[in-house]
Amino acid sequence: MKEISKLAPRLAKDMQATASDMQEKRRRLGRINERDALEDAAAFLGKEFKCEIIVFDESDGGKYDPKGRAQTAQPFRSAIYVE
Repeated sequence: MKEISKLAPRLAKDMQATASDMQEKRRRLGRINERDALEDAAAFLGKEFKCEIIVFDESDGGKYDPKGRAQTAQPFRSAIYVE
């Protein structure tokens, strides 16, 4: 409950700062599986940046996240840790 009470104002502020055309695109998209989208892009990104890309769920207990980035993830704003 604590986490939700902190997240709700951030999401509201983010929505207000997002351009109306982008808000409309997000509404049309509806619910997407961001993990699947990132998994699909991982091979391409790995080739482009010449590195290994590993995708974890925020709730994955075995994730490698030394900077605690997973806690900053929001819908349409994945948390990324680069080493």
